[in-house]
Amino acid sequence: MELEEHTSSHSLGFSSCRLQDCGITATGCRSLASALVTSHSLTHLCLSNNNLGNEGVSLLCRSLRLPHCGLQRLIVVQLSEQKAGMGSVDLIT
Repeated sequence: MELEEHTSSHSLGFSSCRLQDCGITATGCRSLASALVTSHSLTHLCLSNNNLGNEGVSLLCRSLRLPHCGLQRLIVVQLSEQKAGMGSVDLIT
């Protein structure tokens, strides 16, 4: 089942979700961004080691700015051979 099908047909009824090393790209971030706005119970999301790209991160950040988004922590860790980066966004509600 594709990520888009899963997020649109199922309510994300949990508070924490780890989607690390799932091959999520900017396309998958579109579905996640939409789910973040409709799921008020999801407070922590880990997207480590995915290829989100600038577009994917931008889509997620736009959803985080909306008042209906209940997410409090977004964790994005990207490790590669050439460069290592780590990011965590704590949101104050």
